[in-house]
Amino acid sequence: MLKRSTQTNEPARCATLLPVLARLPQPLALIEVGASACLCLMADRYGYDYGRGSLVGPSVDQLDPPVFSCVVNATTPVPTAPPRVTWRAGFDLDPVDISDPNQAAWLEALTAEVKASTATPGRGRPPKAATNKSAGREPSAPSLGERVLALAAGKTRQELYAACPSDLPNHVGMAVQRHIRAGRIQERDGKLYATSPATEQAPATA
Repeated sequence: MLKRSTQTNEPARCATLLPVLARLPQPLALIEVGASACLCLMADRYGYDYGRGSLVGPSVDQLDPPVFSCVVNATTPVPTAPPRVTWRAGFDLDPVDISDPNQAAWLEALTAEVKASTATPGRGRPPKAATNKSAGREPSAPSLGERVLALAAGKTRQELYAACPSDLPNHVGMAVQRHIRAGRIQERDGKLYATSPATEQAPATA
């Protein structure tokens, strides 16, 4: 959060736009202002489940597209075919380049909960932003959660972010919140203190 701005990318909103786009004279040219990573410019490339009708998007690199569900009523003009888009462009003051691993990881961190709640199981997820969260870390190296717990010795959140320069601040913040919810870290007077040894235990299984 110290170096990047929050980006909102919710491609599932395309499910509400598609009925309108499909009824416009074709082909279409799309322009989005505040496009971030331009995920909402790809409405013709996703799958949709409207309950009484569905559309399947084209596969890319042998991967099925995400399928977004949308509740409709009897008067909703459910499209039978995706719109034909021949040109698209997005504008943003701070665009996200998903070909850059660091920017892609930031985007995925911001959309993680959205993906879990909107993607249809077995039908793919909203555009995958990064697959290298743990890339480059040796198996014996401490996890981010373990490092955060070890560093929580009277540091502020900003100091903790600075102490983890190779990790995205949003990832560090999520690790802090996970420890706070589990009771492993307490926050007093704006500073973080570990309440347990610097190990992040896996949940016990029967």
